[in-house]
Amino acid sequence: MGAIDFLFWILAIAAPLSAGAGLAVIALSPAEFRAARYLFIGAGILALAAIILWGSTTDVSFPVRAVIVSLLAAILSLATVESVRWVLKREDLSKEAPPPGLPNTATAYFDCVFGWWPEADKDTQAFNVALTQFGLAEPIVGIGSGPTVPHNHEQKFSSGAPLKCDITFYGDKPLFNIEIPIAIDLYETIRESKRNSSGRFLKTLNAPPVLIKQVSFPDNNHVRFYVYSFDVDAYIGVRIPKEFRYKTLDSDDQRTGRFITSGNPMMLAGPTPTASP
Repeated sequence: MGAIDFLFWILAIAAPLSAGAGLAVIALSPAEFRAARYLFIGAGILALAAIILWGSTTDVSFPVRAVIVSLLAAILSLATVESVRWVLKREDLSKEAPPPGLPNTATAYFDCVFGWWPEADKDTQAFNVALTQFGLAEPIVGIGSGPTVPHNHEQKFSSGAPLKCDITFYGDKPLFNIEIPIAIDLYETIRESKRNSSGRFLKTLNAPPVLIKQVSFPDNNHVRFYVYSFDVDAYIGVRIPKEFRYKTLDSDDQRTGRFITSGNPMMLAGPTPTASP
């Protein structure tokens, strides 16, 4: 066996091994989708290299060689593209499915991160939760729908950035009349020369529940809301609730769903460093 023949068989064996490894990493929990894409693409490149090597060294006549190489290359290219598309589809479906180990009941993933005011000011599908003082002895919490209004977060003690909270519901049947309790923790604002920081815990404010008429799967199962201070001089954080209430088509009884979270520490949004009491 010459060096060319040896190289051909190496490529011919490596290609299906790479494809098999791609299938193997898809079967992992959690699946390694990026690695699967690279392995399938690698399998396609190795197989194409084997075809080109065979076509450049075989003694078959040119017309027959051209037909065989062209046909195999076309089939191989199509198979590689479709395998990558299949991985991408599996990845999209995995994002819609509930995490493994959860019961087949209504659950929802709830997490809050720092948002961006230009985004919040244009988000027409979101709720907004604002803390206001208005000279009252105690702050109050108001809930509205639609984008935030720049005037409402440009006050003296407005939050420098909103908290962007996302809820993704999981299940197999539509949910109705969903009630999500919202609690906001307040922390003292500590001012330094060039920045602010959060201090001791002050209190928890219970907001009116967020009310959602309906969610359906998989296209309408996501809710977003922004939490910020209008004029309350404090750092604020959203306390993730454990449960939510909902109803289904087959029953008028109110049921209880369960929230899951990333487990990350609570993020706190506070006034900009230029604000002084």
